[in-house]
Amino acid sequence: MTKKKETLIYTVITSVAFLALSYLFGIVISFECNWFTNEFLFVIFSGAFASSLVVLISEFFGYRQLKKALENELYSHTVCLYAAAKVAKNTMTAVIENKEIHVLPNMLDQQQYQISSALNCIFNLDYSIFCKKQELSVALTAFKGKYNDYMAMMRECAYLRMSINQTQIDELMKNPCFRGPINTTYPLVLKTAQILQKHFDTIISDCEKLLDKVDYSGRFDWKARKENVSQVNSIDLEDGSLENFFKRNL
Repeated sequence: MTKKKETLIYTVITSVAFLALSYLFGIVISFECNWFTNEFLFVIFSGAFASSLVVLISEFFGYRQLKKALENELYSHTVCLYAAAKVAKNTMTAVIENKEIHVLPNMLDQQQYQISSALNCIFNLDYSIFCKKQELSVALTAFKGKYNDYMAMMRECAYLRMSINQTQIDELMKNPCFRGPINTTYPLVLKTAQILQKHFDTIISDCEKLLDKVDYSGRFDWKARKENVSQVNSIDLEDGSLENFFKRNL
């Protein structure tokens, strides 16, 4: 979008220059020589102005279409980010509130991938408009400014696996025959889940603020759709053992 904006600016300058030259040689300046006359120069510059004006109109509509397309893309990626963070947060809330749920090392892998992918797409979106003070432009710039913080939060999802492994090691040191499931009754796992819950809540809150600005025209109807998106549940926390798999399918 930056190149489209630069082309539009260049076309405006060119059109204004040809308009000024057409005016000068048509009305102000009296120019005569063996090779050129006022009429000839006026025709040349006025023709060039007309051509540049056509290009300007075409570039303007192209800019408007690209702007709308990028806003559609931004909305789509932000909603995906919001939904994935919502699922991840609900999952952490579920394991914190229900101590009987088994906490698995890979239970956030899919959401971590979805969130990271959506963040990369948003960060690389070239939304460059003329009005830098437009609320969406300001909000998107602020959101991109937190990109490193968000990615650091996603990398910290690895600590869930580490807390589970450390808990298993600690329990095996106490009891070599330990084979019990890991849940949030263990302090390390509980603390990690609580921290990750806060991380996802931060992302959700920032997504809501950005989506309110993306839907500045109301064409996405975000306020109405927000309720549907917010109803997403946690991941399937059913026992994923092989025995349970056979019970469901045989």
